[in-house]
Parts: sequence; structure tokens; C-alpha cells
Amino acid sequence: MAISPRRRRGASTRLCLLARSTDFDVAILDVNPDGKIITPVAQLIDGRGLPIIFATGYGAAGVPEEFRDRLALQKPFELEALEAALNSIPTDLAS
Repeated sequence: MAISPRRRRGASTRLCLLARSTDFDVAILDVNPDGKIITPVAQLIDGRGLPIIFATGYGAAGVPEEFRDRLALQKPFELEALEAALNSIPTDLAS
């Protein structure tokens, strides 16, 4: 099924709304969901002081430049890798 540009913009808007208003402890973000760059969503989450783990099939170079110091998982990843990433988040950030 083809997704119209209008529907894609709507999805981006919903992601930004969720990033601003949803309660969560950590965000696990696909770097390139549905062909869109995740940077605006990551910036909103970062502005809230919440930890972010990026999931990417492009390696560390696929993570937006301003977030390359953050945790990244190479897709596909094993549950053990996800667990290790989650356990590496400082407890004062993941509350």
C-alpha cells in the first residue's frame, strides 16, 4: 500500500506529539522510520532529559550527527544487546 505524503506528514506530527506528551522512561528510536529522519523527535525527547537508544541498520554513521554520542543498536539486534543497552543507562536518567 502506498502512503501519501500527507499521511506521512501526519505520522511525523503524531510522533512529535507523543515525544512531547507521553510518559516513558527511555526511547528506542528507529533512525529512519518510514523513510523519515528521526532527528526532530529525538530533539524533543532529548529536550525532556530522557535517554534515547537508536536502532539503525546503517551502523553508527546512521545515527543523526548530533546524537552520535548516544547508545545505538545495530539492526537486527538480539534481546541481549537491548538488555545491555538498557542496563547501561544511568539510573538517574531512567526513572
